[in-house]
Amino acid sequence: MNVTEIFTTAPAAPETRKTPGLPFSERLAEALRNDALDEFYDESPYAACIIPLLKELGWHNYARELLEALPHFSEQLELVDLRNILVSVGYESRPKRVAMDDIQPELYPCLFVTDTDDVFVLLKREGDTISRFNAQLQKYESVSPDKTRGTAYVFTDTHPSHGMVASNSGDAWFYRLLHRFKHLVIHLLAMTCLINLVALTVPLFIMVIYDKVIGARSIETLPYIITGVGVLLLADLVLRHLRAQLLGSIAGRIDYLIGTETFRQLIFLPPVFTERSTVAAQLSRLKQFDSVRDFFTGPNAAMTLEIPFAILFISVIAILAGWLAIIPVAVILAYIAFGTFWLPYTSSKVMQSGIAKTNKQRMLMQSMDGRKEIKAIGGESVWWERFRETSGDAVMANYKTFVASSVLNSVSQSLMTLAGAATIGFGTLMVINGDMTIGALIATMALVWR
Repeated sequence: MNVTEIFTTAPAAPETRKTPGLPFSERLAEALRNDALDEFYDESPYAACIIPLLKELGWHNYARELLEALPHFSEQLELVDLRNILVSVGYESRPKRVAMDDIQPELYPCLFVTDTDDVFVLLKREGDTISRFNAQLQKYESVSPDKTRGTAYVFTDTHPSHGMVASNSGDAWFYRLLHRFKHLVIHLLAMTCLINLVALTVPLFIMVIYDKVIGARSIETLPYIITGVGVLLLADLVLRHLRAQLLGSIAGRIDYLIGTETFRQLIFLPPVFTERSTVAAQLSRLKQFDSVRDFFTGPNAAMTLEIPFAILFISVIAILAGWLAIIPVAVILAYIAFGTFWLPYTSSKVMQSGIAKTNKQRMLMQSMDGRKEIKAIGGESVWWERFRETSGDAVMANYKTFVASSVLNSVSQSLMTLAGAATIGFGTLMVINGDMTIGALIATMALVWR
């Protein structure tokens, strides 16, 4: 590869450019404050790429915006940190496996990491010449494109002034935030698919034990079957543990990003939007985002991931039991019909409960702030009566929410019980008629209950 160096040697790093003991964020902040970005030096190749990449992307050197995006007290900047910084200042990135010669000119500038972990900022391409920043040597150079393979991180400017349509919805930033985790969601779906395949084999092993081991009295094969079941259960346990770790990581990351972003949105709001609401009302709205974290840390996330694979279980039931697969399909349709009718009612009760709880918290905070005024006007009895009514409304709203949720759970349990009873009843008739084996019936029951 022909290389023409624009700077023949990497600029020396004087002592003033890298203060000993200071983390990376502090050193970059010092360079921003002193307007010395051209002299900034860091040993990490990803840290060295920040300023050249931002300048080529058209960043306008808003020091405060960049300082807020930096990881605090970080000694070494990694690729994940660099991408997070760029997302925070308005540049989303997506990886693309490609050879350097195959990168289209319209994708420049981009970050290119070779398979040997060399890091470059590809600035522009003119004919057979690529201008780039060499992060290892920390110098600009011109090279001829070659077939060096690696990962190109292509950037998209998300600022409204760069062709992106600004959404009028206040939740647009929230959905853009969740979009950053789409690749992890794909990994979660792949892990859930493996978990369901492992779980699917356990009922099949049970069928083999009943039909082949017990029926044929073949004790010799039993240890091998039990060993296989043990290995599969161990694999299931490991996969579930890994999925729980990944869900916890996503929950923690989303909780951090949502917390900082909502606070940023709140700080930059005009005062007129916050002065009209009480502190309790604003805190209640902020706490609503905790439900996102609770979704990933609770059982709902795992249940949601497993819903698409219900088709797999129904297909296996159809293979084992024929038309008995209609029973779980009917139960699913009954779930959908009842949910369409009952979930809006439950949601309205949950909303009313939240409003009542907010009103109670607001009155408590007003009471604590205005105790002197209440005593001065002799309004203790009136205020106590108002609080009693507010507390009663909150308790009644919680009661109605509990009843609505209990009805939903009761109907769900009843449908499951009905599905099991129908399966065992019709399955027994099929076994008597010789259309199904005992092992297949037990395996079908296990799949239906799952």
